Amino acid sequence: LGVAYLVYLGIRQWRAPPLSFEPANGRSSASARRSRIVAEAWLLNAVNPKGTAFMLAVVPQFLVPSEPLVPQYLAIGATLAFTDLVVNTGYAALASRLLGLLRSPNRLRAVQRVFGSLFIALGALLATFKRV
Repeated sequence: LGVAYLVYLGIRQWRAPPLSFEPANGRSSASARRSRIVAEAWLLNAVNPKGTAFMLAVVPQFLVPSEPLVPQYLAIGATLAFTDLVVNTGYAALASRLLGLLRSPNRLRAVQRVFGSLFIALGALLATFKRV
């Protein structure tokens, strides 16, 4: 079923019309859309169990039980917040540049076909995979 689904997604991606990345008209609607995107992204990350599993696996290694815990947690939290800020700023800058490159329908179609082909190739690879 997984193979069939990957191939289906690949074919759908190949056949899909290119999406439009036109900016929203009006400042208030763009601002509201932006705040909704931020809220949804925060909620998605807040309920994502991978972040919790990562924290439970990594953070205890950096704690010294005999020392006060609050300053240690604050230092770890500040480090993670700074790292997330730098990484997400980089992602946003890259996305902004890519969005400029993807304004052309021909480029969008090419990207969709590349990813559609990757889905089909992964489906074929998965179909030939043998468990030992």
